[in-house]
Amino acid sequence: MPRSSRTTVPTYEPSVATAVVHKPHPHDSARLHVSGAAAYVDDIREPQGTLHLAVGMGDKAHGRLRSLDLAAVRAAPGVVAVLAAADIPGKNDIAPVFADEPLLAFDEILFHGQALFVVAATTRDAARRAARLAKIDIEEKTPALTVDDALAGGLRVQEDYAYGRGDVQRALAAAPHRLEGVLGVGGQEHFYLEGQASLAVPGEAGEMTLYTSTQDPTEVQHIVGRVLGLPDAFVTVETRRMGGGFGGKESQACAWAALAALAARATGRPSSSDSIATMISSSPASATISATTGRSATTTRAASPPTTWCSTRAAAARPTFRPASSTARCSTPPIATGCPTFTFTRGG
Repeated sequence: MPRSSRTTVPTYEPSVATAVVHKPHPHDSARLHVSGAAAYVDDIREPQGTLHLAVGMGDKAHGRLRSLDLAAVRAAPGVVAVLAAADIPGKNDIAPVFADEPLLAFDEILFHGQALFVVAATTRDAARRAARLAKIDIEEKTPALTVDDALAGGLRVQEDYAYGRGDVQRALAAAPHRLEGVLGVGGQEHFYLEGQASLAVPGEAGEMTLYTSTQDPTEVQHIVGRVLGLPDAFVTVETRRMGGGFGGKESQACAWAALAALAARATGRPSSSDSIATMISSSPASATISATTGRSATTTRAASPPTTWCSTRAAAARPTFRPASSTARCSTPPIATGCPTFTFTRGG
């Protein structure tokens, strides 16, 4: 059989006719997709009495929340409930791993646009108008906006780590040639057509059903249960399809689902949250690379990435910001991927 090129798809003729294998079959959702009839979360017919959410956010990239006055928000037309960190019945944490990411900030502000409270109202417009009325007092601190800022401040996401084989320093010192440089990587955006969206429907015995656009329904189930203080078995998550994800609807989807579930739990009414903004995958990062040639052991060493607090310049989807203005924002912190330093020593 002749060897196929990279641009030629090899053909295969089975010796025995088959009923299914090697036969063209349409994708299960192909007809619905091409005809525009496929239903996404925002296409679901809302139950009667569904509330709409708007998130109130901080306007500082780093600081301490001194006070949060929501009296005018609660008194606004159409508002049914206004919820802050103190209203969370379970654990105020939506982090999938390290338990370090509050759903609603209550003390330290870690990034521009961090969620402080959520408004549940009869219409989306009413929720957004009400959210603007909050009086937010944040003691501003100097943020770390670049990798260099984080390195200068000694900020780290976790402790430095290293992988190695052989004597790294000796190999570097003895290498006859060395190549050094700095590599910079810009921020990455998930650009999907369907933004974050969740619809939470409370049940008759305290259970919660969520329709959400997520790549990880199980993670959403775990985190919503954690926030509401419910066993996982009380939380049902249904994801029929997504309008794109690319990794931005794994952990990122949990905040919107948890906010919708929190409002549904507090009011006893279905609640809908959504975001038309694209999400942050990573902030700008840089790497310093040192490579040598010579006869030595092979070693690799990496430093843990530093934490940085990011302003709106890291989010192309939100070039302007007004406090508590819209649900079209990212609820999860765009923490920088950091500045790993790699040292490679390769045998000659």
